[in-house]
Amino acid sequence: MVIKKAIASSSATLVLLLSACTLGSTADKNATSAEPSPTPTVFEQAFSSDTRGEAAALTLSDEKTTKSFRADNIGISFESTALADARLDPSSSNLDDLLNSLGSPALRFGGNELDRRVFWTSSGESTNKPEQVAVTPEDLKRLKKLVDVTGSTVTMGIPLGKYDPKRGADMAAHTVDILGDSLVGLAIGNEPNGYKVKDVPNGAVRGEDWNKEKYVQQLEGYAKAIHEKRPDAPIIGPDVYDGAWMDAFAHSDVKKKTAISQHWYQLSACESDEVPGRGPEAQNLVDPLAKKSAKKNLGIGKDHADDAGLPLWLEETGPTSCPGTNDTSLTNASALWAADYTLLSCFTLVSRARREVFDATN
Repeated sequence: MVIKKAIASSSATLVLLLSACTLGSTADKNATSAEPSPTPTVFEQAFSSDTRGEAAALTLSDEKTTKSFRADNIGISFESTALADARLDPSSSNLDDLLNSLGSPALRFGGNELDRRVFWTSSGESTNKPEQVAVTPEDLKRLKKLVDVTGSTVTMGIPLGKYDPKRGADMAAHTVDILGDSLVGLAIGNEPNGYKVKDVPNGAVRGEDWNKEKYVQQLEGYAKAIHEKRPDAPIIGPDVYDGAWMDAFAHSDVKKKTAISQHWYQLSACESDEVPGRGPEAQNLVDPLAKKSAKKNLGIGKDHADDAGLPLWLEETGPTSCPGTNDTSLTNASALWAADYTLLSCFTLVSRARREVFDATN
């Protein structure tokens, strides 16, 4: 997954990772300087219809603007079970080199597995279910080694799948103590508006009576327990795409609210093959509808964040939320979408930004 942080007083960006390959150094014995081997593929683009959309003018200048990308405007979102992966240690992989190539990116640990598989323990307990992954203070210390050599910031998810504020507060306290200034936010739960969804790995974590009101009650219970241990712990939420749940978080009695966190995926109608539409078809990434829907939904998040007097952090985003390889994977359309979406996000979020300078990461 890709993570982007959008700060109310700054511009927004997302990670665009491009990979390249070469043909290797061994030449074909029959090749000549005039006839390269293998024969290069000639790319021809055929337009199936007339181009659509409004004409745009692009002006280039060396004049310095007041807006800029910052190192922590770029980042990566990990499933929280990755906390138990030994490769987070810089001595065990080249992950630190990859992160440094991005320039001190923000790291976010959350995802669907946070509430369904993570089992926090600081006392060596065994997991309750075979699918669970134990996360311990030693794992956080390993993460600390990584952020120390990359200069990264961290937002950490606290499991809410099973209501256990005491255990959640214990994880939060260890996170605050171990990560120190690298920690910029604690997220209590991941996508609580989807807790009744059954068609995800390990299924629903709440019953049919789950709603915003019950979420706020449990959110406040966790936050209270956390702040009894660490009064200054920064809380972000609700990590959803739904504006109503953003309001629920914003209007809660949670102290030390630091940011409104939003999730947004361009193509989420996984069973649809309609074009234009929101299904995982490559054409849908470059259709004008993509820009229109992204601008609308990012604007919803920004409006709710502004109303709450908080910055908006886009903690999960990408071309599609549909599982597995689909027609958007490894395509030129995906690259075109990412470039356009990055600039569109900057325009949408910065153009709606408040005049006040509010940078929650400093």
